[in-house]
Amino acid sequence: MLRGNLADFPLVGLLQMLFSSGRGGALVLEPPPLPGSIYIQAGQIVHAQAGGLTGGPALTLLAGIRRASFRFEAESPPPMATIESGGFQTQARLAEEAQIWQSLRHLPEDWTQVLRIDPKAREQDVPHQDLLLLRQVEGQRIVEVLISFETGVLEAAQTLDRWFAAGWLSSKPQLLIEPASLVVLSLYGNEQGVAYIDEVLYLQWSRQIKQDFHICMGFPGGVEDVAFIPRPRPNFQSRIGLFEKDLRKYRLARGTQVEVWPEPS
Repeated sequence: MLRGNLADFPLVGLLQMLFSSGRGGALVLEPPPLPGSIYIQAGQIVHAQAGGLTGGPALTLLAGIRRASFRFEAESPPPMATIESGGFQTQARLAEEAQIWQSLRHLPEDWTQVLRIDPKAREQDVPHQDLLLLRQVEGQRIVEVLISFETGVLEAAQTLDRWFAAGWLSSKPQLLIEPASLVVLSLYGNEQGVAYIDEVLYLQWSRQIKQDFHICMGFPGGVEDVAFIPRPRPNFQSRIGLFEKDLRKYRLARGTQVEVWPEPS
């Protein structure tokens, strides 16, 4: 069975090799960022599927993946036919789309990363329509936006690339860490941007993230991009200590319950 990674065998060249061999079957791509399959018969692509998409849109999506494990399952029949034109026309379109993907130099290769509006964008004069769309995609993974964008996969990728280039959008690795529900306590002092959490929780998050991190907070009022430098404190279970200036800034009171989670710095 033919196996490899798209980082070593780009998709277009890999398909051309399979076409020239005359072999039929399924080229299966495995996560990350998503599973997908391309079915070949008689030197033509007859079906593609990826992320809930089929046919041409699925093929366009797969053309943009630069790193993913693949295997070729010879003689595997397609479950349906979703690409009717086939032949040179489909291959030429795929090669053209792959070149467009290659030109997107600001879009991260890791589509599992989560999008966020860059804090700098809030200080810039972002066009109203772009700002509305930015708010819609914030918190989603890149791959989710590529699949769901109304104007199409490639248009979504070009839009994201433009936002990254403008500094309006940034991304972060997806962390499977549940937020901790903590009760706010007030601390005396003039510090800002610092939060004390229980040392056991601090060590737990340190082991999971394996690099420096800050902590983010969600609370009633919906203030966005609130990040604090974490500091451990013994015997501080289920609590988070904030200084007076931050309490006033974010309109928090002693005893307020907040959701807190770590993010890499």
